[in-house]
Amino acid sequence: MASPLARMKRRARELFGDDSAESLAKVRAQIVERDASDSTVSEFLTPGPGIELVDTSELDIEGVLEAVLALLPADSGVAHSRM
Repeated sequence: MASPLARMKRRARELFGDDSAESLAKVRAQIVERDASDSTVSEFLTPGPGIELVDTSELDIEGVLEAVLALLPADSGVAHSRM
């Protein structure tokens, strides 16, 4: 596994073509911003628009698969039943 500094340098080279102090600072700022955004979870248990919930509490794996497949549009090209 690469060290955090090695990963930052690699990312800087990918994004900016070098691993100068300025490029590393930009990458560090992106990481800090991303981590801050990732750490603020709001309404974690409320699905976003267009999300369908599947209650799997009483389903085995086959039941989960059937429930998920049933959510697909009929014209999706995916068979709605594996049986």
